[in-house]
Amino acid sequence: MKKSIINITKSILVSLSTLVVGFIAISLPFNLFNTLTAKEMRIIFLCEVIVYSIMFALFFLVKEKKEEKRKQKLKEKITKEKRRIQLLKDLEEFNMVA
Repeated sequence: MKKSIINITKSILVSLSTLVVGFIAISLPFNLFNTLTAKEMRIIFLCEVIVYSIMFALFFLVKEKKEEKRKQKLKEKITKEKRRIQLLKDLEEFNMVA
């Protein structure tokens, strides 16, 4: 239950931030089109591209970190299972000898 609430909250925050950034990205050039020179518009466009690139990189890094954690947990689970199987084999051998 707690995880689902956290996931819902994260989804809402991501959606809201996407809407705000999208609105700003669309409205800013239209509002400034008549007041800025071509050079200033290029600077703003470059800033937008940089912001989008940073956001993409952050989301990509978070996704990669989660994937790495998932792989690490899977490795630990496999290692524990191998240890358990080896202990059972050792126990069976001990019981056969005794």
